[in-house]
Parts: sequence; structure tokens; C-alpha cells
Amino acid sequence: MILLRSSIDDEGVKWPQQIPTSPRRIETEVILHARLVRRYRALYAEAQDILAASEERNAALSLSDLAFDTITEARRAYESYTCGDIQDAKAAAALARTHAAKVV
Repeated sequence: MILLRSSIDDEGVKWPQQIPTSPRRIETEVILHARLVRRYRALYAEAQDILAASEERNAALSLSDLAFDTITEARRAYESYTCGDIQDAKAAAALARTHAAKVV
């Protein structure tokens, strides 16, 4: 065995501190290393997919909140109008339109 300091390659994989010298052992180590690299890449890709799904979910929740706010303001505008409070109805309708524009 040749002793080397452990190093991290460009892909962030830490190499062992001892490098074997026999051809068979080198081949085995390379195969094991390649499997680890593939496994870590697959885990990284899975983590990216989870992150993307999480971001989509957060965006959907944000849209849901905006839609709820739109409905709430539209309801307030209707109730204010039916009670005769035209100014509040106009203000609530303007807010409802603002929220609706953000949803679309």
C-alpha cells in the first residue's frame, strides 16, 4: 500500500488515505468508488427533485393564499355594498382585483 493524504476530488468524494498497489485490489477499489459516486449522484438528484417539488408546493400555497384573500375581499365588498357602505365596497373591490391580478 502507498500512503497518501486523504483528498477530496472535484465531485466532493473523499478518497482513502491508503491506495492499494496490487492491480486486482486497485480494480476493486475503483469499482467500489464508482458505485459510491453513482449512489451519491442519485441521492443528489433525488434531493434536487424533492427541493423542486417543495418549491412548487410553496408556490401553490402562495397562490392559494392569494385566492383566499381575493375571495375574502370580494365577500367584504359585497357585504359592504349591500349594507350601503359604498366607499368600503369600492376599497374592498380594489383589493380583491389586486389579489386576483397576482393570482393570474
